[in-house]
Amino acid sequence: MQEKKRKFAILINSSSFFILAYLFLYVSGQLVTIISGSLFEFDFSWFYYKAQFYISRSDWSHDSVKLIYGAVPVYYLILGIVSLIIYNKSKVYEGILKQFFLWLYLISFTLFLSSLLVGGFVNKGFGHVLRWSYLMDTGRMLHVFLALTGLVFLGYLSGRQILIAANSYFESIKDEEKYVFYLYQILYPFIIGFIIIALIRIPHTGDNSFYDLIILGGFLLAALFIRLKFRFVNDLYFEEEDKKERFSRKLLFLAIIALLVYRIVLDPGISPV
Repeated sequence: MQEKKRKFAILINSSSFFILAYLFLYVSGQLVTIISGSLFEFDFSWFYYKAQFYISRSDWSHDSVKLIYGAVPVYYLILGIVSLIIYNKSKVYEGILKQFFLWLYLISFTLFLSSLLVGGFVNKGFGHVLRWSYLMDTGRMLHVFLALTGLVFLGYLSGRQILIAANSYFESIKDEEKYVFYLYQILYPFIIGFIIIALIRIPHTGDNSFYDLIILGGFLLAALFIRLKFRFVNDLYFEEEDKKERFSRKLLFLAIIALLVYRIVLDPGISPV
């Protein structure tokens, strides 16, 4: 019974933090896109599934394309670095709040690297930057290779970082517990969050939303190498005191409210007056 409570607490807390981190990144990323477009005085509407600019093809220029579609990946990279620094400074503490920064840096780097990866194949998002840069197929494939390599390193180098987050629930974590922690802290929360994000965008799950979900799906590659790294990390021992194996109702409530606000407020679209 105690083990089931611990698994449930890890799953709910991590899933809630995943949703909150993703919504923060998505909404703030859309704001970066809108602000970039406003520098060129482009009219727009902001919906829960995309930011729509109302301009003709002739109004696009090299500068506007590169800024609007290149600003968000750069923003994700910077935020990923900042989140990683914050997580590294807070991971030794046993509270669960550090998991927000854990997911924030994992998703930030995933969105940055996956946008390079997918942009190498299709003319969407960062792919527009590559196309307007007249990059040849060799250059695109180089972006794809670098992005794939980056996702592999993201997973492998994050393995030990993630295991340290187990100090919120375990006095120590050994080989037989690592796989369970991987499932309930990383893999299951990602799958649950991915499905919820897809459902919340109904009926607009195609077009840009589908593209966004593919980019987020790049995390699965990193997740494979997170699991691989777990195998090479020695047993970890934390503070020997009783751990609270309860999920946070306030955190779950906050994640639900954030999803509802995101959908309800942006459903009709926001446009400049």
